[in-house]
Amino acid sequence: MACSCHCYVMLCYVMLCYVMLCYVMKI
Repeated sequence: MACSCHCYVMLCYVMLCYVMLCYVMKI
């Protein structure tokens, strides 16, 4: 679980930010 950002509140749930934004920006 490298995605420990606030992505879950946006669209990380769909694995979009989970593997892209969250992984690249790591916000």
